[in-house]
Amino acid sequence: MGPGPNLLDSFSSELDLYYTSGGIDYRSSSLFKKDSYYAQSFGASTSLGAVDIDSTLDFDPKAVRLNYFLAETDFRLSGLNIGNTFLLEDTENAGYGAGYQL
Repeated sequence: MGPGPNLLDSFSSELDLYYTSGGIDYRSSSLFKKDSYYAQSFGASTSLGAVDIDSTLDFDPKAVRLNYFLAETDFRLSGLNIGNTFLLEDTENAGYGAGYQL
């Protein structure tokens, strides 16, 4: 009877970091498997009065490329909420594509 399965074959780890300075919340998330660093994202969010702003950059460290950039804003006034979303995304086959939603 041979040795059993290697327990490290299914090993994965996530490192999440959070930092706040000057009213801006920063975040970072790194994902690792046993023998690879396979995902990384960075984000920042803040509020400027009635406007909330959030952005995220997501990278593929193996392919050394940007997966997407997402920027969102929300404006609140007297019960009215207006949101904006911008997405720049790698489409893998045709380069980058962008979209905007109000």
